[in-house]
Amino acid sequence: EIEFLKTDTQGFDLSVLKSASREAIRRIARIQSETYSATNERYAAVNNRLIEDWIPFMTEMGFELTNPVKKGKLGRLEYDAVWVRID
Repeated sequence: EIEFLKTDTQGFDLSVLKSASREAIRRIARIQSETYSATNERYAAVNNRLIEDWIPFMTEMGFELTNPVKKGKLGRLEYDAVWVRID
């Protein structure tokens, strides 16, 4: 089991996780990722939105969002999200 995985791939965090097998993801206890909650021009072509992209995928993988921490400049609405495996 992997206790903690932190991703920071400049908007491609979800794509990185989706490229892994379900079995590999299920071996991770906690994941910290960068995400955002609104359109971010910097990452316009990337699916990395908290509500629309991350929550459905991570719920399907058996994870729950714990303490999203807002960061960055006003208007960008970027978060460091911590996911904990619940099943």
